[in-house]
Amino acid sequence: MTCRLFCISGLLLLGLLTGCTPHPPPVLQTLAVAPHLVAQRYQTDQQQRQQLLRQWQSLGILEIRSEKANRRLRAELQGTGTEKAKVTLFGFMQNIAGVIAVTAEQIELVDADKQQITVVPATAEGLHYLLGIALPPEDLLHSLLAMAAPLQGVDPDVAGGWLTKQGESLLLDPRSGLVRERQGETREGRYRVVYQWSTEEESSVPPLPQQIAIDLQPADTHIQFRSRQWQIIAQPFAADTFTLRARYPDFTVEHPWQER
Repeated sequence: MTCRLFCISGLLLLGLLTGCTPHPPPVLQTLAVAPHLVAQRYQTDQQQRQQLLRQWQSLGILEIRSEKANRRLRAELQGTGTEKAKVTLFGFMQNIAGVIAVTAEQIELVDADKQQITVVPATAEGLHYLLGIALPPEDLLHSLLAMAAPLQGVDPDVAGGWLTKQGESLLLDPRSGLVRERQGETREGRYRVVYQWSTEEESSVPPLPQQIAIDLQPADTHIQFRSRQWQIIAQPFAADTFTLRARYPDFTVEHPWQER
């Protein structure tokens, strides 16, 4: 009898202890987004980006580290899609330290201290001559605006990666289709671009990234732009916005490519 009561008491005590033991929290599993949905969201984002960024500008901090430049300055970026762009650099007391204008034909660099304009072709060689950046200007503008080519399919060599029809490898945000990272090849090496997007308004994604970091290897070139303010321009820019020689008529003009 005593043994039976002892067993029953032990079972009751065990039941109470078991009931008081907290159950482990349920494991939350993140459901993967179907690849065709990611591709659709990417296509939608790219189409909206092309429509919105017909005239755009952004104010922030631009940093360039290369064999030709090592500067970190306040900068204003303006452009019409990826066809034309202008970068105005501000120095001490917000004076204009330099201006770079890019069109399909040429790149103009204004040196305010020397009162000089240098004009080179709009090629990777021209951009490297001026700033040490061995990228075609059009590719650089596409990177700054997070624009990329249509998708070719899934990248078999990168987890969660996609390949474009131009051979780039992309990492996409599965919820929005935004480009988070891109990689590709240059004539002499490789490039990698990493984006950070503002998350303050989840329902409205800004057309321009909050931060862009571009790295070129093996030259160890680094370009970074932190956007503090962006704006979509409703009216077209003035006709001479991207023609610096018209804005600085008293500056001397050099054509180093013609001297070669």
